[in-house]
Amino acid sequence: MSKYFYTAILLSAALFFFAGCAKQPPAPTVNPQKENNVLWDENSNVDADEDDNVDVSDLDKDVTSGDETQQPSREALQRIAFPVGEYQALDRTGKGTIQGHIYIQDPYGKRIYGAKTRLYLNPVTSYSRQWYKESYINGRKRGKAD
Repeated sequence: MSKYFYTAILLSAALFFFAGCAKQPPAPTVNPQKENNVLWDENSNVDADEDDNVDVSDLDKDVTSGDETQQPSREALQRIAFPVGEYQALDRTGKGTIQGHIYIQDPYGKRIYGAKTRLYLNPVTSYSRQWYKESYINGRKRGKAD
């Protein structure tokens, strides 16, 4: 009887051990910084004295800082009427899933992953097409929602 008991315990322990050994997706690799990199504080004047002054004697006296920074005025983009019918025709529930990694590439081709980044998905409607074309692509500011 004890032989069956020990066999059951051994099989249970082995099953418990091997069930926990599941393959996990690999974590993104991070390259260690090279020692020949120039750090920000080595490349900037963080130890400047308070008495250090910048010579601005060659600047035009008639130019004010406000003249230099004014942006061309853009009128707010008039939104189209909210398409209630288009949104009512959309499914309310579903079982679709989206998987992947969100990242951008720097100028050197290195991927910078967006850890804990929220991704919002909007249904394709005339309303979202206007936002994408005018606001996202062309950079125009939209007016207030109706």
